[in-house]
Amino acid sequence: MCCWDCEKCKEHDIIMNNTCQTCATGYVPSHHFSKCSKLTLKYIDINSPLAVTLITISLFGIVIDFAVFVVFFVNRHKPLIKASSLEMCYMMFLGIFVIFLIPVTSLAKPTAGLCYFGRFLMGISYTICYAPLCMKLWRIYRIFKSSHDIRRMSGLLGRRSQLLITFGLIAIQALFFILISSTNPPDLVENFYAHTGELHLECYLTAPVFIAYLTYNVVLMLLCTVYAFITRQCPKNFNEAMHIGVTMYLSCVVWVVFLASFLNVNDSISRVYWICGASVVIGWITLLGLFTPKVYQVFTKRYVDESTLITWRNSLLRRLASASTSEEPTSPGLVKQNPMTIQGEKLQLTVPKRMLSSSDNDKRNSKL
Repeated sequence: MCCWDCEKCKEHDIIMNNTCQTCATGYVPSHHFSKCSKLTLKYIDINSPLAVTLITISLFGIVIDFAVFVVFFVNRHKPLIKASSLEMCYMMFLGIFVIFLIPVTSLAKPTAGLCYFGRFLMGISYTICYAPLCMKLWRIYRIFKSSHDIRRMSGLLGRRSQLLITFGLIAIQALFFILISSTNPPDLVENFYAHTGELHLECYLTAPVFIAYLTYNVVLMLLCTVYAFITRQCPKNFNEAMHIGVTMYLSCVVWVVFLASFLNVNDSISRVYWICGASVVIGWITLLGLFTPKVYQVFTKRYVDESTLITWRNSLLRRLASASTSEEPTSPGLVKQNPMTIQGEKLQLTVPKRMLSSSDNDKRNSKL
């Protein structure tokens, strides 16, 4: 007297009491469609060939970064190294070291602590590298392009002022991390990707949050590129500005390719690989581009002409400022020559000579 109608269940349904029930997100039907089983969590395998390659290159970069730091520290009294603004170089060494740490922390199995630590490194590492470089280029630009206003700018060009401004720029990025983490914390989540049917264990990071973290660093990088281009013809310090310019041009290319690829990838594992690969490339470009010419000059140049160097001492800035205030206007009978020339750490003042007329010669002869 009764009959049964067959109903076809969906792909992720199980049969309970002769009805179809859909499994929760991240679960799939068992072999007999009697219960839902959780998918196996997938995350980056640190033993995979690509992960091992990235970590090896990063660790080798840390070793080279430390070796170059030792070279700078041992030769810190040499004129070429002293003219490189050691405080800024030391901070850049630290920034490159932190950049190379990103693959080591990102390719490990995700944990709640690594999520916070990895996101903090991702934002602060580039700031530690680009902030001192930006201040260094800005100082070169102000000295050689605004020498007529050296008295007003001498307070900002000193060593202490440069360090305070640099720490201030880094503190801004740290403040961004606190604000973004308070509204969008880097929690450890299990994310199911329907197009692949995989359940990934990952640190929660969306594209807008990632762009917010890197926007400040991109601004610093663009400022470094602009100042490097403006000062590219500065011959001091063995064309240091030109080497910095080439480094920043290559970094810009890497950033453009990286951001475009990162935003077009949908799964978290591929995004982590892109982040680690970009960090390795940018770390090596920065290390080799900024410091290889200096190391080469240190080991090949037995004598360095100090007139080809930029002095970074505050005493010179004070002397420049006092010289600019004591400079008197030139009268019609005076020929104004170059008032200030910088040679190494010495300030040479060329005293204007008075052009004597014939009447002045007669008076001098009569006195004699």
